[in-house]
Amino acid sequence: MISRELALGRGRWLLPAAAEVLLVLAVYGAYSLVRVLVEGTPGVAVDNAFGVIALERRMGIFFELRIQHAFAAVPGLLVAMEAAYRFTYLPVIILGSAAGYLRDRQLYTKYRSAFFMSLAIGLVFFTVLPVAPPRMLPEYGFVDVIHGDAIASSDGGRNNFAAMPSFHFGLPLLITIGFCQAYKLKPWHCALAGLVPALMLLAIVSTANHFFLDAAVGGAVVLFSAWWCVWRPSGTGLLPRPASTSEHQQGAAG
Repeated sequence: MISRELALGRGRWLLPAAAEVLLVLAVYGAYSLVRVLVEGTPGVAVDNAFGVIALERRMGIFFELRIQHAFAAVPGLLVAMEAAYRFTYLPVIILGSAAGYLRDRQLYTKYRSAFFMSLAIGLVFFTVLPVAPPRMLPEYGFVDVIHGDAIASSDGGRNNFAAMPSFHFGLPLLITIGFCQAYKLKPWHCALAGLVPALMLLAIVSTANHFFLDAAVGGAVVLFSAWWCVWRPSGTGLLPRPASTSEHQQGAAG
């Protein structure tokens, strides 16, 4: 009898969690597919990248090349930034989302909606404003430390011109904010957690994968999505929230 109750309890927890994982994987998979399908042309993407550089120069923030050269001058530092770019992004999203789900499912659902909304907005940007990353602009002195080439071209397997907005910065920022809110962290704890998106910002810039403006737009997209889905008084999310264990128990009793 006790073992049956334990099995039922596990089922009430595992089934919603499995459904949540499948939902997120389906949405992210669809996003990844559409992201490739809407890839712009190399000429337009490079012209837009030149426009980003011109705008950054007018704003006085075109420091990406100096940062890459400074990091390259320190043995091993650029390699570390490459590793952070490659291997930090998805683990932060997965672990942060799992922690939020376990802590507060209702709040998690709102942030999940903000995540989905950010992806949708990103697809609009990728479609109407393709931007080549700095690493594809060797005429400015950038070096492609990850892919080994600096040619603005389409390989069919990924969208090479989806630099703006930068979700390598934006989504870790969203996850960090949600984590801090879910666990009600103190300001100095939040400052420590903020080192994660800060590290990612250094990684995407030093490896010449994004401009500062790419990161700024990525941050703006996720903050707007969080405001819409989480922080505004009527923010209830875009999709129904997963039922808690107590709700399942009430449903079973009914």
